[in-house]
Amino acid sequence: MQKRSLIVNQFIQETSLTVVNLNLDVIDDLTKLAEQQFALLIQSQLALASQLQIVKNNIRVNHFKARFAQIVSGLGRSWNFRSAR
Repeated sequence: MQKRSLIVNQFIQETSLTVVNLNLDVIDDLTKLAEQQFALLIQSQLALASQLQIVKNNIRVNHFKARFAQIVSGLGRSWNFRSAR
């Protein structure tokens, strides 16, 4: 059996990004657009969290009303559950 040499060639390709001055305005506009969209996303997430808290509170109130129906009916209509927070 004859031994043979193994030759391994490794090529590394470096990528480069060239920004042409003509594209700087476009890049700036796209950056501003991305920032505006991100701000809108954050606002919608905050609104969603607020709505979720309202739903959770309504579930708690409805659970209380269902569990203690006799007490609630005895209090009359003048008592407002929202003011109990």
